[in-house]
Amino acid sequence: MFLIITILKLFEIYPKDIEIITYFLIKIKNFTLNDRVKNIGA
Repeated sequence: MFLIITILKLFEIYPKDIEIITYFLIKIKNFTLNDRVKNIGA
């Protein structure tokens, strides 16, 4: 939830900076995939 709020704030600060938004979205996607892999491994 905190990450979502942070991204929304970044979007307000940098509405035109798509690179930063895309970077954070990729980070979150990778984080989610890593969590799934850990759950499968466990």
